[in-house]
Amino acid sequence: MKDYLNIIKIIFNLMIPKKKIVLFNTPVHGNLGDHGIALGEETFINEYFKEFKLIEIPEDICGPKKLKLFSLFINTHDILFLQGGGFMGDLWPRHEFVMDNVIKIFSNNTKIVMPQTCYLSKYDNYYEEYRKKFNNFLNVLFIARDKNSFNLLKTMMLNNCKVVFYPDIALINQYDNIYNREGIGICIRKDKERNNTDNIERIVEEYATQQNIDIEKFDTVINCDISIINRKQEVKNLWDLMAKKKLIVTDRLHGMIFSIITKTPCIAFDNLSKKVSGVYSWVSNQNNVICIKPEDLSKDLLDKFYKCNELFYKRDCIDKQFYLMEQEIRNYYEGVIYGKNK
Repeated sequence: MKDYLNIIKIIFNLMIPKKKIVLFNTPVHGNLGDHGIALGEETFINEYFKEFKLIEIPEDICGPKKLKLFSLFINTHDILFLQGGGFMGDLWPRHEFVMDNVIKIFSNNTKIVMPQTCYLSKYDNYYEEYRKKFNNFLNVLFIARDKNSFNLLKTMMLNNCKVVFYPDIALINQYDNIYNREGIGICIRKDKERNNTDNIERIVEEYATQQNIDIEKFDTVINCDISIINRKQEVKNLWDLMAKKKLIVTDRLHGMIFSIITKTPCIAFDNLSKKVSGVYSWVSNQNNVICIKPEDLSKDLLDKFYKCNELFYKRDCIDKQFYLMEQEIRNYYEGVIYGKNK
């Protein structure tokens, strides 16, 4: 019944006689990093595409039959955005399946895949298959958020699609709450993207014990679904937690990004797909954030960042990139509409 009502509401909005941006495959699962991306996408679209009405279609109603139903109410002048993140490749196939269906069903529309990581863990097995799939896509602008993904996608693109390179859209978010800061927050992965991080928690715990510092372990993933209505509050709850710490130690990309947004010093480590170090290249000018190899972690480094007083987010360079990304999207859209991309 709930899905039915949501579908009716979406169709009603799609019928409004105004140019639309339809944002597909946004999260309802418990990964707050993905929800931070969705908030960033909403901010980006509302700020840079004011003449378009934004309509969001979450992942739980993005099945093929529902997409075909929605296609009856979407015209070729509407722009289709697809949720950014790290699902392209062979690690998280469910979300890529939705992306593939949107690209196929809406072949004549301009489609924008928001900043993504693409990673093939079984490169030799899947590369040619993946490349063949991309050869059948039309009118898609893929935005890579790290150089490895950009280079990989570049080898797969023909003239019918394009790949460009811009930061993770969650970096557009703003947070201004100020708290008294105490203790260290540890946010380490437990899933299949975990890398060689076994000694990190031990070193942090030894340092904290010696310095009489409290530690709080947390994750950017919670064990419940999060609706669109509750998204902003759930993400803010996490930001509040992080903003009360003097230091965050993490191997989660959005552990690092949310540290930057909340102006919290952060020591970050790479994950399996290397998206943490890839996105770090966009923010390496931040003096209170560093991305290192696990073997380079030391108590001296922990002490330096725990005592760091540079609690601000230097965002001018990032904001300029999002302005350029808007121009890239508009140019691509006009190319599709007027046949200039062929």
